[in-house]
Amino acid sequence: MKRINLELEFKQNREKDIANILKYKNKTLHGLEYRKIIERLHPKVYSYEHDEDIINYLNNYYEENQTSIISDMKETELIWNTIKEDFEKKLELIFPEVISLKIDVNPSIINNNPIFLEEQRFMYGFNLKTEEKRLVIVHELLHFAFREFLNKENIVLSEELFWKVLESFNYIILNKSEFKELISPLEEKSYPDIMKRESELKLIKNQNLNIVELSNKIKNMWR
Repeated sequence: MKRINLELEFKQNREKDIANILKYKNKTLHGLEYRKIIERLHPKVYSYEHDEDIINYLNNYYEENQTSIISDMKETELIWNTIKEDFEKKLELIFPEVISLKIDVNPSIINNNPIFLEEQRFMYGFNLKTEEKRLVIVHELLHFAFREFLNKENIVLSEELFWKVLESFNYIILNKSEFKELISPLEEKSYPDIMKRESELKLIKNQNLNIVELSNKIKNMWR
């Protein structure tokens, strides 16, 4: 019996994308400078003094690139369809629970891939290459699956510890050989703040741990 089923719906969410750009345009989070990400594709954002001018610019970009965005969503959905079955089977080797999720996937006009766990959605950069999109999809869906595991096990973490455990788990799992096949030729990296503990994460990765043991190891590492 199939225990894990992930259904993705690809659709635009312009308002969320623009709001996200405005929120993070001058922030550094977990060692990642968002200005550098935004400037690669939209340096004009930083030429405007007022948010309303930035919003007008981004809305115009959306309008002028609608054909490309719609085409890209279709191509990205095909990427997901090619790996869906294999990915879900690999997840069943890790998670003992039944996991059934419906998740919205939105293209972003910057090459940033934010996740909104409570809203059951994530974004991907529509300018990314095929292999990069595949990595983003696998990375974000693994977050959702692990969050479901934590919820079903009634594991409650502080916001900061939750983020560290979530990203550390991804780094460990996606660097295992069976998952590296899915994201090849790319490799899973993480935020600079997580990679500071890379040597410890590699040691944990090489241990033969079940999901409960693994999550406990990661939690203890960050406490």
